[in-house]
Amino acid sequence: MNPIYRVEALSILSPLMTKRIIIHATNTPSNSPLSLQDIERLNSTQLLSDPMPYHYVINIDGEILKGRHDHEPCAHCGRFSRNSISVAYVGGLLPNTNEPHDTLNDCQAASLRILLRNLSIRHPMARITGANSLLHPDYDPSISEPYFDVNKWLTTNNISL
Repeated sequence: MNPIYRVEALSILSPLMTKRIIIHATNTPSNSPLSLQDIERLNSTQLLSDPMPYHYVINIDGEILKGRHDHEPCAHCGRFSRNSISVAYVGGLLPNTNEPHDTLNDCQAASLRILLRNLSIRHPMARITGANSLLHPDYDPSISEPYFDVNKWLTTNNISL
């Protein structure tokens, strides 16, 4: 099979194979915008296996950055990374104290709503969830990134799980 057709076939199959859309925070101060290169640099200095762990990044001004194509795997949520799409908002840490906190601002929330609705159409089998509910289901969602209850946020914003 010609490799070009194989890639196209994977892209076509991807929406049906995608099981989850997982929301993250970048665990950076909420007042500092990040480029994709900044994220890659931060992750490589932490010796992480994947320098770009996000498919989409929502910057502090609401701009949506594309980190990877939807069909490309990336390491972002342990065993849940496979067959999932990762979306991260820049922030998660209070600017002056670097304490973990829900720092999703209004611009980011508007972009997140638009992005999730779009991804839900393109990946109809995917369930939207927060990294905190997968990795720490018994913990208070405010103490693990993305530092808010994603299910409650989705319900409040009329986005289906």
